[in-house]
Amino acid sequence: MAVDTHVLPNLGAVPGDQVGTTAVYEVLRPVALSGKHAVVKTAGTAITAVLEWARINEYRAEASLVETVRRSLPKRAVGPKHHHALHWPEVGAALAKIDATKCAPSSKRAIRFTALTAARQIEVRRAT
Repeated sequence: MAVDTHVLPNLGAVPGDQVGTTAVYEVLRPVALSGKHAVVKTAGTAITAVLEWARINEYRAEASLVETVRRSLPKRAVGPKHHHALHWPEVGAALAKIDATKCAPSSKRAIRFTALTAARQIEVRRAT
């Protein structure tokens, strides 16, 4: 998604040997300024992979310049905001409150599973 939204519209038609620091900076800077630092990392990784492929296949002489650009981007002003944790006696009431909502039953089951097993979000979302 980050590549489709931010990278391809700007760099998709540019030959690999012509991608320079300015072009990469112009793609990643607006994303960093909007506070989407995870998207900057994902897009930067994708650009690096393409540029490294081009270098290995001799379409490009120099190595990837994405890390140089990422070091010059604005840093995150504050750390991520975490949700408050519940003490274990409060979990039952919280789950009952969630059960009383009108959200989808599968969402309710996912929240309950997460609370009872301490599974990670990705594990719950990809569970079959």
